Amino acid sequence: MNLALIVDSTKIESFYLKDGKSFSFTTNLPYQFPHSIKNECHIGFWSYPKLFGDGVFIKINENPLPDLDLDIIILSLELLNWEYNLQRIKNKYPNTVIVGTIKEPSKTKIDFLNQCDKIGLQYSKHILNLNKETFWLPQPIDVNYIYDNFYLENKKLQLFQYNHHSYNRKGNTEYFCKHISKKYSIPIISKTTSWDNINQWKDFILDWRDSLFHINLDPEYQYGQQATQCAALGCVNIGGINDSHFHLFPNTATNDLSILENEIEKCLNDETYLHQIILKAWDNVNQIYSLKSVKQSLIKNL
Repeated sequence: MNLALIVDSTKIESFYLKDGKSFSFTTNLPYQFPHSIKNECHIGFWSYPKLFGDGVFIKINENPLPDLDLDIIILSLELLNWEYNLQRIKNKYPNTVIVGTIKEPSKTKIDFLNQCDKIGLQYSKHILNLNKETFWLPQPIDVNYIYDNFYLENKKLQLFQYNHHSYNRKGNTEYFCKHISKKYSIPIISKTTSWDNINQWKDFILDWRDSLFHINLDPEYQYGQQATQCAALGCVNIGGINDSHFHLFPNTATNDLSILENEIEKCLNDETYLHQIILKAWDNVNQIYSLKSVKQSLIKNL
């Protein structure tokens, strides 16, 4: 099947995939952006074009819609002129199944989703007032690429303090890290991402991949890309109520400090328990979030 991801609001330029690598529609040169690792692996939402091999991403307001033979369009429209753009897409690709989805929950247009052929949402518990049935379409992760390029078997007994770029999503992460570090004599390291750095995701992963515990007490019900990467790399995600946390690290999908401390103690004192958490997360990230699994979910719901 031929798939395109189309959005109307983003800094990312239109690109196409060739042999799994992204190239600019404008220059035909290798295209890397801050939500990618080189031009070989895209993070979260931007991984959809890879579901059926070499798909495309189109920023609808950037250029005229290209002449493509498409079977599926995963579409997110957030701007006020969404009705005009939706009609453009339907006219240009009349025989294509349009799957409406959400890129930024705060910018969701309910009327837009209701006018799509199908609605696939990345959030398994997301509740919207929609006229159509929805299905769960997780943001995929290229598990094999992440594992093959970044996995380290020997983890350091250290806390990685995830400093989210949004203040509202930091929660009690810093406080909890300091408490655990002092009480159990576990060192803390910290790093954040930066849009100005084209290599931000590669550099970011290199900084935390050898940490046994990844601490992220995000208080918002967001998607949770970090937990999927933790599961692929054998790190234990501690805290947060992101959607992926409940599916990958259910025992620590909370911001209750006493529960989280108890889970860390159990991991420190019971190696079998620790390995069970890591292995279960690995199984689930493959069964739910891998390219193969998300592709199968999409096909099943068309």
